[in-house]
Amino acid sequence: MNSLMSTRAGLLATVCSLFILAAPAGAQAAAGQITSGASNACVISSSLATCWGFNLDGGSTIPTDLGTVKQISPGAFHTCALTTSDQVRCWGGERYDNQGQVNVPAGLGSAKQISSGAAHVCAIKTSNSTVVCWGANDSGQSTVPGTLGAAKQVEAGDKFTCAIKTSTSKVVCWGIKDYGQTTVPSSLGTVKQVSAGERNACAIKASDSKVVCWGTYNAFGQRTVPSSLGAASKIESGGIATCAIKTSTKKVVCWGRSIGGGSAPSTLGSVTQISAGGYFMCAMKTTGNKIACWGNNSSGQTTVPSSFR
Repeated sequence: MNSLMSTRAGLLATVCSLFILAAPAGAQAAAGQITSGASNACVISSSLATCWGFNLDGGSTIPTDLGTVKQISPGAFHTCALTTSDQVRCWGGERYDNQGQVNVPAGLGSAKQISSGAAHVCAIKTSNSTVVCWGANDSGQSTVPGTLGAAKQVEAGDKFTCAIKTSTSKVVCWGIKDYGQTTVPSSLGTVKQVSAGERNACAIKASDSKVVCWGTYNAFGQRTVPSSLGAASKIESGGIATCAIKTSTKKVVCWGRSIGGGSAPSTLGSVTQISAGGYFMCAMKTTGNKIACWGNNSSGQTTVPSSFR
């Protein structure tokens, strides 16, 4: 998950406000990136960010001085973006869940990738590819292992973090261990991508592009990869559902609970990107780079602005 799965935002969904910063009425925009937080979603179009859904603490309100961005990563109450000048900006989460996640470390410098968890954020530094995390650390999710070294991807989950170690292409996870989400299978081997969800994680193996998920929480089958999936080009682990892009068809295959995004729309067609939220999913269609979201809509998170659908 680029993105983050947390029950905290879900519990507050009934008191949320909906904020949409979209293109002018009647205008159509082609999205370049889709990412999902606990109960909101964001897109980048022409290097400008747009967010919608949960906005209780301003996480979906784009700062007027943000400027152009190349990546955006919403969490539970906050959102962070990587600007086109490779600087990290964070906002929101200052009243209801302030654990320092919007306070970007002064010495971070330029970054090449960011990932928001529920209340923590991680970035890969441009200078040496090392990982820096900040914000909540009640479960050790922001304490980067000293043995990690350079990383090619970092993925912040609910209260844990996973990264792909550059030197070995293997997954290293740290943070909460209550459901085995940080216990990487010894047989996993090298991987292409890792996704950290709420209580489980998944990765795409480098050897055959097959998906492997781990963690003991499997109440809705979100950890049980369908045998018919085959090779996948992207994997996204959410709160109670998981989705992947099937390599051979470029279509989305989901499993887990339907209300949590575990059942992709039959009319979706082929896609180029997917993104898991807390209890919903979003995808970018191949045709026109339009966005479709499905699953829980208690905060308006699956109501995509008209200019992007």
